[in-house]
Amino acid sequence: MIILNLVAAALLSAQATVNLTWNGALLDDSCRANDVSARCFISDDTRAFGIQTDDGKYFKLDADGNAKARSALKTQNKSGEVKASINGLLEGETIKVASVQVR
Repeated sequence: MIILNLVAAALLSAQATVNLTWNGALLDDSCRANDVSARCFISDDTRAFGIQTDDGKYFKLDADGNAKARSALKTQNKSGEVKASINGLLEGETIKVASVQVR
């Protein structure tokens, strides 16, 4: 039984270090914090981001992810309703972002 518990713990630990990808709408997290039902599109003033997946789940981006999102948006010259792919590790309800691709 102890060996099974150790194997299970090792598998869970390994999963926590695998990057995942989320696809959906990039949203203004500060706006959404005021109204979780709002669909808060991004603007030039947006500094905190989140992604709402196509199945309705919402995840915040970490500080590094916010900087990467701003950079990607500036490069693509996008605002309003923006679709994105976020790659990174999920920590609670926040994504520790490895990369942001704006579509």
